[in-house]
Amino acid sequence: MFKGIFNYTFTLTALFGISMLQLVACSDPEFSQKPPELVVQSVSAGKVDILFVVDNSGSMYVEQVKMANSFPALLSGLELNDLDYRIAITTTDVVSSNNPRKTLGGLSAGALQDGNLIKFPNGKTFLDVNSQNIQSQFRSVIQRKETLDCEGDDFVASKCPSGDERGIYAANLAVKRNESEFFRSGSHIAIIFLTDEDERGAGLSNPERFKPQTGDYPETLIESVFEDLGASHTMSSHSIVVNNETCRQSQLYQNGNENILARIGTFYMRLSNPNNTSWLNTSKTLGEIANNKLLFGTVGSICSTNYTTQVGSLLNILVQDANKYVAKVDLDCTPEADTFNVESCPSGTTCRLNEDGKSVSFYPSLSPNQTARISYLCYK
Repeated sequence: MFKGIFNYTFTLTALFGISMLQLVACSDPEFSQKPPELVVQSVSAGKVDILFVVDNSGSMYVEQVKMANSFPALLSGLELNDLDYRIAITTTDVVSSNNPRKTLGGLSAGALQDGNLIKFPNGKTFLDVNSQNIQSQFRSVIQRKETLDCEGDDFVASKCPSGDERGIYAANLAVKRNESEFFRSGSHIAIIFLTDEDERGAGLSNPERFKPQTGDYPETLIESVFEDLGASHTMSSHSIVVNNETCRQSQLYQNGNENILARIGTFYMRLSNPNNTSWLNTSKTLGEIANNKLLFGTVGSICSTNYTTQVGSLLNILVQDANKYVAKVDLDCTPEADTFNVESCPSGTTCRLNEDGKSVSFYPSLSPNQTARISYLCYK
């Protein structure tokens, strides 16, 4: 378990003598066990929730434009393969003692920080299959005004997003907040990182005050997905980063500007491979921490002329994911006895709770555009 900064510890002061016994006796209702929660789980084939974590610091506008230009290929592939998609965007900017809440890009203080999902022109925090003008809405948000402002003001700190890029930490916060219930039960969660830095800049090589904290590590993001959102998900991570020294040299000090740095994205590339050993628990791989539900992601070069190839590789992962045709899905928690109920099941399909009491099988498998709905009580 890697709760780290996400844990909170509560300490009770001990009271002694008969008075304590009387207090407890008079306060039984306060100490009674929390009742089980009603969980309503909608299971659909081909559900994909895609979170873009974009580096919005100065120097990144060219790369943001490349992503905007490559997005139509991703959107076309999602639609051609009947995937039920959602798309949201957050930034790598995280509030810390060295980086206060800021008013940036014409938005309210903190709106672009701490894993908050950025609203699209339609006023919503994500785009889906029912959204209008998806390509233009995506372009208007992935291309960050605060990035241009920072470059135009010669990287004055008060007008710039944080240069302490923390994409994994921001994704962690986005998952835990699950704003507007963006991440749906039973979906495949694909997280796309676009940055020319490593986590916290230099990753493990940072000076002490910028050393990665628990929430910056790949395994904590995996834990957040499968513990906070539930076991019904699969996950993949896709990194468009500085992937080698040649790329780093080409990004470094662009146009002679000493403020433009670049570092190889080791943290992000690790998260794209489930066979990598955990840094926080060396007895396990990242895939084992995810109970083998972390799929191989992709690693692309931020130095590429365009990101069409990277987008194509990402699309292959989404199309091939087992969730496209659902034969079995894990429940988000273990149902209490005799509370499991199938509220709706597609015609001609059998929806059945398995003997393990923790999963449901569908025969034949759910196909795209088919949905089953189940409910149960459990302690979460």
